Amino acid sequence: MAEQIILRRQRDDEMASAAVIQRALLPKVDVFVAETGLDVSAAMTPARDVGDDFFDLVRLADGRVADGIGDVCGKGVPAALFMGITRTLIRINLRETPDLPGAILKANAYLANNNAAELFATVLYAAFDPRSGEVEYASCGHLPALLRRAGGAVETLPAGGLPVGLFDNLKLNVRRAEMGEGDLFFLYSDGVTEASDANEIEFGDNRLLDLLTQGDGAAAQWVARVEDAVRDFARGKPQFDDITCLALRR
Repeated sequence: MAEQIILRRQRDDEMASAAVIQRALLPKVDVFVAETGLDVSAAMTPARDVGDDFFDLVRLADGRVADGIGDVCGKGVPAALFMGITRTLIRINLRETPDLPGAILKANAYLANNNAAELFATVLYAAFDPRSGEVEYASCGHLPALLRRAGGAVETLPAGGLPVGLFDNLKLNVRRAEMGEGDLFFLYSDGVTEASDANEIEFGDNRLLDLLTQGDGAAAQWVARVEDAVRDFARGKPQFDDITCLALRR
């Protein structure tokens, strides 16, 4: 029994260290805001010690800003490692060349050919031009981005595509949208919409859409508002999946 207690404590310590390292890999949002002057916020609340979701914020060489979100299929340490590799590859490619689809395709090619665990990730990355308000985005099997207009109307942007890590010859659809003054670009993981209450009723897409039509505020307020709404809806039920949100307001 003493041996088992020691082993369990060692495992708990290792997982706690892994969680610290994983959080350190995520962008420091406050530093990014200070450097860019943009109204952007993001948060990831893991369901376990380490998460399989991620968010990203990258300054591009052409003056645009890339923001992204991802969700690995799987749980625990393998998914967390795959998450870190996926995000790092896309980030490095974006820093080398401000080519959004090219960065994702290069990362996918590596993952698909070096994937002994047969994991995959849904991702959605966007490149926002603060000068024009144009958003170039590409979805790989992730939930659609939401565009909240300044007046309160919410648009669900077309998504689709296949996740990264499965096929070397990934076909990528690149789409564009325009953000006006006061518009909000919102990304989220399925931990938001699939959170359930004691009766196994899910939070769902409609509740999220209704929530975004109400009120106003900065990007950080929107992220906090969604997180609070999901938490209140679950009413203390243990969190099943990572909850990740990213909001960018022009």
